[in-house]
Amino acid sequence: MIRITKIKYVNFDYPQDDISYKKVGTQSHTYPGTGYDASKAVDGNRKTCMRTEAIGSNSADKMVWWKVDLGGIYNIYDINILFKTYDGFDDRQRGRFAGFSLYVSNTDVSSDADIKGSTLCYKDGPRLPSLNFTIICMQYGRYVIYYNERLEGMLYPSEYEVVNVNTELCEVKVQGCSKASFYGSICDTQCPVNCNDSTCHIHIGSCFNCTPGWTGMQCNTNMESYAISVSPSHNLPITVQSLTCACILLIIGVVLTICVIRQKSSSTMSNTSVHMVCVKSTPAAEESVNNEDLSNYQELNFYLQENPYQSMSR
Repeated sequence: MIRITKIKYVNFDYPQDDISYKKVGTQSHTYPGTGYDASKAVDGNRKTCMRTEAIGSNSADKMVWWKVDLGGIYNIYDINILFKTYDGFDDRQRGRFAGFSLYVSNTDVSSDADIKGSTLCYKDGPRLPSLNFTIICMQYGRYVIYYNERLEGMLYPSEYEVVNVNTELCEVKVQGCSKASFYGSICDTQCPVNCNDSTCHIHIGSCFNCTPGWTGMQCNTNMESYAISVSPSHNLPITVQSLTCACILLIIGVVLTICVIRQKSSSTMSNTSVHMVCVKSTPAAEESVNNEDLSNYQELNFYLQENPYQSMSR
């Protein structure tokens, strides 16, 4: 009989706090006129959009950036961007936004090199992006930066717009924990005390970096104590002592073995010599000596001469 078990899927909730709402926004340059400034992307109104001067092969500017200052270092979960739409021109708009990057930084950056040196959350391409775009970015920082470029001599995909590339962001929503140094689905758990900048992974609470002197995922291991416990020099005296004892025991064993072998060898040779002398020193043995065994007889005389006790017995 087959039993069918109903599986219940659990939907994990994540922080939904808009930590970018009405925060300070800035941008590299602004399209002439009114109502296009950087703040329009974080005012909560989808009908108002920031807009920059065009970049591209026919423009003096080749790169563009927009950023929002969150006002402090926060744990981030995701970033949603609503790009400007025009009826019948979706592909053109997608081609303008194509290739953009999203960065997170703890410090205020504006130059091309400094922006690219920040933490990269997302790099678009080669497919065209959606005009309502969301990316999970579980990082921490104070500044969230949108960056795009159209460089001279660079070969871009055919779908990319390379001339008159205006950037128009109607809304940028950075979601995460509105309480700094907290994590969890409802941002109710404080990050470990030794996390650098008091920030941690918004989902599991592990530290991105530790304050000096601490290590581990939770930064709860003191590096000085850890170094002492695993230091090779700490165990060196025990190792040398053990090796010395082993060497001494080995030498004693070898010496004893040699002495036993020598004693057995000496005893065997002595018994053999006495046996030969006793056999060849009997009168019967002397009478049985013939010309062919003359050498043996001479050997017998040699033994008799060497052993005074044998001579006396005769």
